[in-house]
Amino acid sequence: MMDSTSINGSGASRVGEHAVARWRLSRRLLALLKQGLTPDKLALCIAIGITCGLFPVFGTTTFLCIAAASVFRLNQAAIQVVNYSLYPVYAFSTLALLEGGAWLFREPLIPLSASGLRLYFAGGLVAAAKTMGVALLHASVLWLLLAPISVLILYLPLQRVITAMASKLGHQQ
Repeated sequence: MMDSTSINGSGASRVGEHAVARWRLSRRLLALLKQGLTPDKLALCIAIGITCGLFPVFGTTTFLCIAAASVFRLNQAAIQVVNYSLYPVYAFSTLALLEGGAWLFREPLIPLSASGLRLYFAGGLVAAAKTMGVALLHASVLWLLLAPISVLILYLPLQRVITAMASKLGHQQ
C-alpha cells in the first residue's frame, strides 16, 4: 500500500520533488537578480510576457514581446522565456479569445470542426481567409481590452512573491 507521499510506487517523495523544483526556481531567480534585474522588473517581465504571449495572432507574440520589452526596458531573454513557455496553452487561449471576440461583436462563432471548416472553405479560400481574419481581428480587440487588466492582475502578486523570494535568497548568501 502506498502512503500519501509516494508517487507511482517508486517511493519518491512529493515533498522532495517540490523542494527540488523550488530550489531550481530560486537559483534561476537569483541568477536573474544578480544580472541587475530588480524584483519589480522581473515581475513585470513575467506579467507582460504572459499577456503578450497569449496574443491570438499566431507568429506575432515574439515581436510583441520584443516591442514591450523595449518600451518598458525589460530583459529580452526573460520575457521571451515566458512567452515561449506559453506555447502549450496558446491554442486554448486563442480559442477562448475567438469565442469571446465573436460574443463581443455579436458575430457567429466559426465552427472549428472538420465539417464546419469544410463549409467555410467550400465558399472559396478568399472568403474563408476573410472570415478567419475578421474573427482574429475581433479576438485581438478583446485581447487589447483585457491586456492591461491581465498585466495588473498578474504583476501585483508576482511582485510581492518575487520580492519576498529575493529577500529570502539574499539572506541565504
